[in-house]
Amino acid sequence: MSYPKAEVVGNWKTDRTGGQVYGVSKDLDLSFCLGTPIEQVAVGKYDVQFRFGSGARICVQGNVEILRSGRLVASWDEKSGWTSIGFQEILNVSVESISIPTDRRIDFLLDNGMLLSLLDSSEHFESMQIYSPEAGAPIVVI
Repeated sequence: MSYPKAEVVGNWKTDRTGGQVYGVSKDLDLSFCLGTPIEQVAVGKYDVQFRFGSGARICVQGNVEILRSGRLVASWDEKSGWTSIGFQEILNVSVESISIPTDRRIDFLLDNGMLLSLLDSSEHFESMQIYSPEAGAPIVVI
């Protein structure tokens, strides 16, 4: 069995062992998420995973925020999990646009007006992995 090669994209950060991890690059291409719905939100003990209709998947160990009209609906972090069941409001809602306002944040504007923000919340450790729907595409580590 072969696995896709990991590709690290972003700005340098250094972990406790001296290894390097990254922030979010402004050049990160997430166009494979545009126009597709968030079909599933999977919750693990140490991460939350978003699965898109395109087949893309984003696994997040950093913080997550969901906002409506600038107000927090729900948030997730590794210690507390989801703060409310409001996260369900993004299920089966399509991605209208994607922006990277800082090297620590990816924003997905959804067609119901809600905003899904994925945060690179660690200076020293990986915060997320992005899996493209294309066969053999590298895994993006942030």
